[in-house]
Amino acid sequence: MKRLSALILVLFSCSFLAYSGGMKDIDTTFIQVPKQHASVKGFLDFSGSTIQLKGSYEDKDFFTDIRSPFLLKQGVSFNWRFITLSVGFNLLKKPKNYFTIGLNSYGKKFAFELGFKVDRNFKGTQTFDGVTIDIPAESLRHTALTADVYYIFNGDHFSYPAAFGQSRIQRKSSGSAIAAASANFFRTRTNKNGVPFDKNADFAVPDDMYFGGSTWSIGVGYGYNLVVGNLLFHASAIPTLVFLDSSKLVMDKEQIKAGLQFPHFITTGNLAIVYNRNRFFAALRGTIHHCTAGNSKSVQANYLRYNGTLCVGWRF
Repeated sequence: MKRLSALILVLFSCSFLAYSGGMKDIDTTFIQVPKQHASVKGFLDFSGSTIQLKGSYEDKDFFTDIRSPFLLKQGVSFNWRFITLSVGFNLLKKPKNYFTIGLNSYGKKFAFELGFKVDRNFKGTQTFDGVTIDIPAESLRHTALTADVYYIFNGDHFSYPAAFGQSRIQRKSSGSAIAAASANFFRTRTNKNGVPFDKNADFAVPDDMYFGGSTWSIGVGYGYNLVVGNLLFHASAIPTLVFLDSSKLVMDKEQIKAGLQFPHFITTGNLAIVYNRNRFFAALRGTIHHCTAGNSKSVQANYLRYNGTLCVGWRF
């Protein structure tokens, strides 16, 4: 909680500094600032994730392949000036045990995104020394906290919030290089109160097993906003290089530290379509996020997350 509180405090402080005075030099022929300071939007979001974990324990190889099934959630976002708060819940009765919350801030030069997720729906298989067992849903608990900071080099002509927060409106096409720094905190562990593993397996999965840690990365990408009438088409790709990795596997109270393997990248790709008309707006966005953590000589995880979001909103 201390780490989360510190991240939120830093994001709020930096976003306030970025916003105050940050809109003075905007070229209004490229970017329009709406007269309304607030907006509300409802959204539908579909998403999925895969995690692959491989390594060696007691000189025996293991491989875990788990996937979170297709999830559809609904939610609402509130925006005031430069801060957006979003809350989403699972729309379907099954799968359950899924919750997300996000806090975003989009200014002229800086953008900040903070997200927290709890997911107990991963299922798949685990192979240990050639023996494979099934991992049922609700037997694992995955939590993730992500914090991303972006710097927009061409903030006078290219608007990042026009594509993501809809607090600005792009009027003429423009692009920009985007610098990024990212911190990811994650943990996937056996869910003590969930569905048990296969009891008929030839090996037992420890009740206190988990893989977790954090990755820190920096990098530079590029984004472009194409304007056609009232429509905005956005595309961006931002690879970041991992420079710090504290990933570890804990099994039977024994720690296996993964260590940093160079080079590892965290890659995020975005596509978005936004429609603006007076106070009304609608947007469709797709995101793919890939991360590799750990070391192939000890224990390594590959994490892939994809999601698409459809939203409609009103400025007031």
